[in-house]
Amino acid sequence: MLKLLMIGMGGFIGALARYGLSVWVMSFGHTLPFGTFVVNLVGSTLFGMGIGFVETQENMNETLRAFVFIGILGAFTTFSTFSYEAFQMIRSGDMTTALMYTMLSVVLGLLFLWLGYLLIQRLLG
Repeated sequence: MLKLLMIGMGGFIGALARYGLSVWVMSFGHTLPFGTFVVNLVGSTLFGMGIGFVETQENMNETLRAFVFIGILGAFTTFSTFSYEAFQMIRSGDMTTALMYTMLSVVLGLLFLWLGYLLIQRLLG
């Protein structure tokens, strides 16, 4: 139960941080979604730093890990988790799977978003 509470609290922090950083970046007047772009890059960097740190620690508390990686960084950007998973595949020598995972995630993500949009437009439009 404590672990779930910590994930929820981390998620609250991560979601607010994501919103704040994105709004701040967009306040510079960009027309492209640079807020999301910056959030994804910052989140991936923080995730990499966190994993690098965790791998040097022998007995890191599992609840603390969940708070940081699932809660804060998971709510900050799922792109960081996606990047980490592809990175782990590359690190283990499975470049083909990493490339397929990356391509399919992006292409199918866009396709499914489009299909969901069309479905609602047809049902409600």
